[in-house]
Amino acid sequence: MEALRRLLYAEMSREEYKACLPDIQRSNRQRVTAYLGIACAFLTVLWILSGALEFLRPNMPAYMIALAVCMGLQAVNRAFPGKNGLLLTWLMYAFEALLYVLGIYLGIHPSPDTPTVSFIAFLLAVPLLFVMRPIQHILNVVFFDGIFILTCFLFKSKETLPVDILDGVVFGAVSCIISTFIMLSMHENFSIRHKLLGIAETDLNVGLKNRNAYESQMHDYPMHCSSTLSCVYLDVNGLHELNNTRGHAAGDEMLKTVAAKVRDIFGEEYSYRVGGDEFVAFAMDKSAEEMRALIHKLVQEVDEAGYSVAVGTATHSAGGIDMEVLVKSAETRMYLAKEEHYRLAGKTRE
Repeated sequence: MEALRRLLYAEMSREEYKACLPDIQRSNRQRVTAYLGIACAFLTVLWILSGALEFLRPNMPAYMIALAVCMGLQAVNRAFPGKNGLLLTWLMYAFEALLYVLGIYLGIHPSPDTPTVSFIAFLLAVPLLFVMRPIQHILNVVFFDGIFILTCFLFKSKETLPVDILDGVVFGAVSCIISTFIMLSMHENFSIRHKLLGIAETDLNVGLKNRNAYESQMHDYPMHCSSTLSCVYLDVNGLHELNNTRGHAAGDEMLKTVAAKVRDIFGEEYSYRVGGDEFVAFAMDKSAEEMRALIHKLVQEVDEAGYSVAVGTATHSAGGIDMEVLVKSAETRMYLAKEEHYRLAGKTRE
């Protein structure tokens, strides 16, 4: 089972792998863009040279087809720059398949009487291009290595056939081993980075995202809503008084309770502690009635826990949302609610 986990999720649990996947996909997107650009440049040069150099001329059709495929993949890549799911995976597999097939063709068609070099080079290099789970690279190597060996039986001379088959088997195994260790190392780096980022962006006292996460993520919300975006700004009433009368441990317990209610109602991904007793949450595509119900539920559950919060909300229709204005509007309404709380309680706010 341990060996299987190493191959499937690079020594991470499935949950850890899914948490790191967005960072891995961003890295692979950058790699796809760079490698396709480099491949187009090299294939263009080879195509031009094949028209002038006699020994390259038999390869001209292969260079032209490979260049056309690379340009097509780059066009798709440029047309959908934000699609990091299935499309990105398809682009990576297509580019790797192109290199493997080109290596097989160049190693067999022009010179069936000499040992293959091009495919062996691609066999060692291609698995290092993208960050994939080890099992994916192993399956790719085995599949295209099998195609290479089959084509050797069909087209290679009897003199070079044993050498090519031996090279394919040996270097295929070497490629699987090397790529596995390198992929494990790359995934470990992503895992460490994700954990460090999680620590840097998490309020360890209450378990919500902290102000660092809030400031780095708040401007992304307008891109993820289709109809409305709502900001909920809340402040815990009586924290200072509780700290003064019962100690900071009681104040921390109050904050943890309120944070848990915010997390349960608005979701951990959209909830932040932005100050000592202040929290912010975002809700996307909620109607006015739904927002009122959520706020009522939050206030009621906090009251039932023996505490009190002042809440301010603001909602803006999708399109042209100014996050600073939206948050400031919710904050202003929160302060009005807080003043009203202290007025009704007959107290002066500290």
